[in-house]
Amino acid sequence: MHEFIRRFWLDITAIISSAVVLGVGGYLSLNGSPVWLNRTGSVIICIGVLVAACRFHDREQARLSERASANEDALYESVKLKLEAQLGKPIVLGQDRDFRKLVADAFQKEIQSLVDIEKQRIKLIEIFLVVGGTLLSGFGDYAFCIFKTCQ
Repeated sequence: MHEFIRRFWLDITAIISSAVVLGVGGYLSLNGSPVWLNRTGSVIICIGVLVAACRFHDREQARLSERASANEDALYESVKLKLEAQLGKPIVLGQDRDFRKLVADAFQKEIQSLVDIEKQRIKLIEIFLVVGGTLLSGFGDYAFCIFKTCQ
């Protein structure tokens, strides 16, 4: 559970804060003016912009690269032993340097693919918040009037 929250804290925070803002805006619209839904939409747009501006994926890439650097030698030795077992002979010094670079490059590609997945997920949340907030900001009071008679 802790790993889930650590990994998705930005998603959870954005969705919960947007839901709270929407709930408060809905309550104020029911008890006051329907224009509160428009204002709620503006705040949700701001939440979406903050999600985009936090650059979470850059911090995640730095964290993954740091962990990879710390474990690079262990990873290399593990892959080297498996390859030597498959080949049936040890890797010589000239091949060793090339092989080490190959393993490091493959590992960096894997990290980049993980970061790209994170970017896509955060971008989706950002888009939903901004588009939903924009629609609410522009048409929130009208939608409210459809569901409740306006005075």
